[in-house]
Amino acid sequence: MAADETVYVEALARVASRPRARVLEVGFGMGISAREILRAGAAQYVVLEPNRGVFDAALGLALETAASASPFLGFWEENAPLLRSGQFDGVLYDAFPDVADSTFFAEARRLLRPGGALAFFLEGCGERSAPPTPETATRECGDWGLARSRLLDAGWLPGELKEPVPMRVSLGFEHSGARRTRTMLVTEAVRAPAGGAAAVPVPDRAALDRDLRAAAPELATRGEWQALPAAPRVDDADAGNASLIIDGAVVMDTQEAAYMVDLAGNLAGAASVLEIGYGLGLAAAAIQRLGAVDDGAGNGRDVEEHVIVEANAAVLRALLASDLGARSGVKALLGFWQEVVPLLRAESFDAVFFDPFPNDLERLGGACAHQRGFMAEAFRVLRPGGVFVYMSGSSDEASVEADTAAALAAGFLPGDVDITVRDYPMVDDLCAEYPNCAHFDHSVLMTRLVKAPA
Repeated sequence: MAADETVYVEALARVASRPRARVLEVGFGMGISAREILRAGAAQYVVLEPNRGVFDAALGLALETAASASPFLGFWEENAPLLRSGQFDGVLYDAFPDVADSTFFAEARRLLRPGGALAFFLEGCGERSAPPTPETATRECGDWGLARSRLLDAGWLPGELKEPVPMRVSLGFEHSGARRTRTMLVTEAVRAPAGGAAAVPVPDRAALDRDLRAAAPELATRGEWQALPAAPRVDDADAGNASLIIDGAVVMDTQEAAYMVDLAGNLAGAASVLEIGYGLGLAAAAIQRLGAVDDGAGNGRDVEEHVIVEANAAVLRALLASDLGARSGVKALLGFWQEVVPLLRAESFDAVFFDPFPNDLERLGGACAHQRGFMAEAFRVLRPGGVFVYMSGSSDEASVEADTAAALAAGFLPGDVDITVRDYPMVDDLCAEYPNCAHFDHSVLMTRLVKAPA
């Protein structure tokens, strides 16, 4: 991508976006279209980007906006199928070097809400003295005719397809110093406004921030939390102990490793895992290590898909820089679970591991209750027979009863709810230094919930 592509890329973004919209972009590039989408007032922006360097730039933009922005590392062929049908107002495709094909057109139509717009460009008209009309573009270049055929093959209706808008673009090429004039066709397809899946509410971060400021002005908003510095602090070099401090709170400590391993042991054999909260990577490493199983014929099988949702960009960057982040099948997604998990497709995972640090107003109650708000989503994204595990720092009888009630309300059956109290030595000295440390205790709830087989 080059900066001189701005004119047609911004035109694509205007097709795909509008105020309070939820927009999916395939390919971040230089972020030209992303900035235009956010400038147009989109409330939620999700981008699928496979290149790690470009993905890091997308993380940077996510920290600059007040909207919910979630970069998802990986190719669209891997990650778009994980997304829930009928949830996007706009889909923009500008992925190098691939031209959108029938497979993507079908995915885009599935992902769009009724009335939602797909935007993409076509190139191939070459150098011309004047921009072609849609008719001459179709006749002389053949691009729109081919794209139209692919759209129809993918299930789009003739009445949903709009004629392309030609734009004259002059592009420079650094390696040769030459400039070349091209005609780009900005293309739009709008899904017929009827039927479709029930829409998930678009996040309203401004309203959440107002509520948080009123109740607890000392706490970071979601946008502030994403941008806060986060790095392990060595507590005892000889013992190998370290802690992750964010906003003055102990988010994770290496002394939690014992119960992280115990929790992850419940997921053995899961081929596809959703993990909420990365922290120091203790659970992620255990999931990768313990998830590998023998298929009975002497062949080991690794975790095939490990999606990690992390709200803090610095923590996510640490994941990407680690050996675990380089493994095949590990997919990183920036965002809060409340904003991104509802966009994931139902029955997509064999296991769900939940251990984020409580954010927003959840922090006022420590780490004892936020799992209850997540249970319905865990049940929805689990496949039949799938396992959901979490730890709660409150082990009293009332907490057990409240967690059990929430699990049953989410759809788990009584015989599939296993909540036990376990004792672990924790970090008393650290909690004396950092008072926001209520989730570290000697007694914790170790919870395993199973979605009943169909």
